[in-house]
Amino acid sequence: MLYLYSLCIFGKLFTINYSLLFWLVQKRDWFGWMKKFKFSLETVLRYKNQILEDLKREHGIILLELAEKEAEIRDLEQNWVDENNEFNQKKLTGITAPDAMSYKYHLKVVENKIKDEYKNLEEIQKREEEKRQQVVNANIETSILEKLKEKRIAEYEFLERKEMELFIEEFVANKRASVAI
Repeated sequence: MLYLYSLCIFGKLFTINYSLLFWLVQKRDWFGWMKKFKFSLETVLRYKNQILEDLKREHGIILLELAEKEAEIRDLEQNWVDENNEFNQKKLTGITAPDAMSYKYHLKVVENKIKDEYKNLEEIQKREEEKRQQVVNANIETSILEKLKEKRIAEYEFLERKEMELFIEEFVANKRASVAI
């Protein structure tokens, strides 16, 4: 059994079946009844996401630099330990005074280099902390905009459902009016 309904579109009366009504409801965007959702701050959101990605990349580079500096310090400390053990071994077996002075001078140079590298490490750690804070702040800004976008999408979908309900109610009212005639 085919059910026919009357539908008024652009001031003209059409008779359609029930399945065609649902097809029209599904294709309402095609007919332009409901505008497609557009977030007004989309360009700002894209810009903030780009800044966030750049900051994350920069933070990653600083973390690599930090890891390299820590490895360099470990190597220097291991070098100092090895040189010191060698010096102590030579002291037990006997070493000349100039060689002993040379070892002491070399160990002192390595110690100073280690101190300098620890200062450099602290500077890198400060830069890393600052960059991490920038990443956190950018992440907060981005998430605020994304939550706002989600809220606006929910509002849009609510209004779209309301408009669809009104369309169906009008359709049913037109159908009843045409049956009554």
